[in-house]
Amino acid sequence: MNFFDLHADTLFELDKQGLILDNKTLAVNLKNMRGFEKIIRCYAVFTPDEIKGENAERHYDRLLNVFNNQINKYREVTKIENKDDLENIGIGAILTVENLSILNGKLENIEKLKENGVKLCSLTWNGENELGFGSAQNKKLKLFGKQAVAELEKNNIIIDVSHLSDKGFEDVLKLSKRPFIASHSNSRKICNNARNLKDEHIKEIIKRNGLIGINFYKFFLNKKGNAELYDVLKHIEHILSLGGENVLSIGTDFDGADVIRELSDDSKVKNLYTLLLENGYNKQIADKIFYKNAYNFFSNNI
Repeated sequence: MNFFDLHADTLFELDKQGLILDNKTLAVNLKNMRGFEKIIRCYAVFTPDEIKGENAERHYDRLLNVFNNQINKYREVTKIENKDDLENIGIGAILTVENLSILNGKLENIEKLKENGVKLCSLTWNGENELGFGSAQNKKLKLFGKQAVAELEKNNIIIDVSHLSDKGFEDVLKLSKRPFIASHSNSRKICNNARNLKDEHIKEIIKRNGLIGINFYKFFLNKKGNAELYDVLKHIEHILSLGGENVLSIGTDFDGADVIRELSDDSKVKNLYTLLLENGYNKQIADKIFYKNAYNFFSNNI
């Protein structure tokens, strides 16, 4: 089967633990990825809220080097920089950013991200930065955040609204001219967590031909944090019921969250694919969710 993952925090763990991409202790590792016919993954440069200013810039540079070093080390992994790179690959890697505190308040740094091959950026993490506020504080984008939305789109970098506050999401709706995504967010109707998406926001992403990546984190699947495989299915079914057949994707949050046991790494992703088929969904729908929707979106937007 083919698999497209919109979000993993593996770069942060590689840097933190001094590991390589072939390390089997990670949820994301080359042995498991080789089990897919094709796999494309977004590797996020994740920056915690407490890292700010010049430290955030240096943090980005360090994780960028980790990404590039792994690409150079493992030639079977192709860095995706344009539409053509999506074709005829076995293992693809897309560089993304989680938390634009790494800009250090400098709009010109967005051009640097473009030059580095970054294709997708979330504006915030959970807290406050120079652009705005995460889901923990429901406030609007700041002036710099509004300017960054325009500059990101000017540089053909996709906006990611996962982690963004509801009011910040509303600002993106008003300001954006291109499709945007929620790389690793679930349904708030199914699990009432501020990190998940309201129905009206899901409908807007559908209307704008964006993407929504289902997150495997336990506490975004149900409130008790004892989620199982069927809890993932509930979120998928709800988003499909809103018309999300062509925008629904997967954003595992591997190596960055306490995901459910049945989907703990790449080798187990097929468990969800099988569950969809066993519950009456045809292969066409399953293939859209696991690969084709994300593939089509990136083909049209990078």
